[in-house]
Amino acid sequence: MKKQFQWNGEPCQASFVNIKILPTEVTNLAWWKPFEGEVRRVIEIEQNGHKFLIDNEDGLGYSKITHGGGFMHGSRHFDGMNYEVVGYTPEPEIVTVFNPEAYASTAKPARAMRSPAYN
Repeated sequence: MKKQFQWNGEPCQASFVNIKILPTEVTNLAWWKPFEGEVRRVIEIEQNGHKFLIDNEDGLGYSKITHGGGFMHGSRHFDGMNYEVVGYTPEPEIVTVFNPEAYASTAKPARAMRSPAYN
């Protein structure tokens, strides 16, 4: 089900979906690379005929779209990734409050793939 939110201060439609991250040939700098083969809760944003995905496993995506979608609120995009939608996220399972512990568990594997200087 699509709902109205904001992205960069403009109206957008958002759907809460679950995706499976499929193998994708990219550099190891893609933050989502350690999660290939896993299912994640994401938000599909649709605005002005364009669609894109942001992660919502930790509530960061929800926080962004409910606070105007501006640059001062972070988000993790899935640029250049192969994926399949495996279903909609049921309303009670939508993460609506930012969870720092879930954020840390997402950030750590991505940092580990980069230079040791970032760990």
